[in-house]
Amino acid sequence: MTKRKLWMLIAIGVLAALIALRLALPSLVTYYANRALQDISGYGGSVADVDISLIRGAYVVHQIKIFKKDGSAEIPFIDIPQVDFSVEWGALLRGSIVSEAAIYSPSFNFIHKVQTGEGVDWVTKAKEMLPVRINRFEIRDGTVEFYDFTKKPDVSLELKQLQLVATNFANVEDSGQDLPATLEATGVSIGDGRLTLNMRLNPLQKIPDLDMNLKFENINMPALNDFFRAYGKIDVEQGTLSVYSEMAVDDGKVKGYIKPVADNLEIVNMERDDQNPINLAWQAIVDFFTEIFKNKSNEQLATQIPLTGDLNNIKTSVWTALWNIYRNGFVQAFSKSTNSSIDFSDVEKQETGKNRARQK
Repeated sequence: MTKRKLWMLIAIGVLAALIALRLALPSLVTYYANRALQDISGYGGSVADVDISLIRGAYVVHQIKIFKKDGSAEIPFIDIPQVDFSVEWGALLRGSIVSEAAIYSPSFNFIHKVQTGEGVDWVTKAKEMLPVRINRFEIRDGTVEFYDFTKKPDVSLELKQLQLVATNFANVEDSGQDLPATLEATGVSIGDGRLTLNMRLNPLQKIPDLDMNLKFENINMPALNDFFRAYGKIDVEQGTLSVYSEMAVDDGKVKGYIKPVADNLEIVNMERDDQNPINLAWQAIVDFFTEIFKNKSNEQLATQIPLTGDLNNIKTSVWTALWNIYRNGFVQAFSKSTNSSIDFSDVEKQETGKNRARQK
């Protein structure tokens, strides 16, 4: 056999092996992903199939489902019809293999005391499953639902049309910055409330450090009546709710606030309500105090609730919240915006102050 024929046979063999590997690759990746999803404590999952484009440097994962093993069979914890992964060619030219991910129409479902996502290090699991680091990811037209079937009536809260963009995740470990990644999100809640979320964070820690700014505006409160009836035994006749919050988290320690603002709030209408007399009496009492502490010039009931402590034990001050209701009603109406008063460095200052107080 001549050398020319030998090299031709070797080339044909290598080409055949590459073709076989290419044909087998989607099945191998699908098998690997399914094995990884089954190895999540308390959860199970599956992937339908994977499409791979070697030329484009991309692959598409179809029908990812993750469910709680002792949870609801009808409501998966995560349901994602499609995820696209593609190589960032600019980063590749600089010698770094990183990827972009686009998640299409995902659904995230939380069930009170049953399906919460607690007890799993999801960051580590995601890193185990992905062959390359994700630098940028998007959620397009996502949905987040919260259910509580322990209450009467059942509670179901939905955030839809979720659009989210997160950037600079692959550079977190080497950047030298406290909060090198960014996350921006918008969405629409039940009652047509508009969510706007901006965040700087370090997502690769077990408890991510972050600096968050949130606005949730103009929620039609009667649309939340199942929630109000279940948790507060009240029925809202009219009103809009806006919620503003800033929060910083450093190594699990928290500093921030929540500022709810209700406009044109009416709790009970005796002419239209036909309920249990005890419930009507309770609602009348709530409505009475609402009218007393409402800022009359703005028709606004509001407060600001401070948040301190750590994520496992966030502390609030009832007296501060009550004082802020009084301030809004009788001193000056709170602004319908965030205060720009919380920064990531404030958490460290908070802890330093506590340590000095203990030493004294």
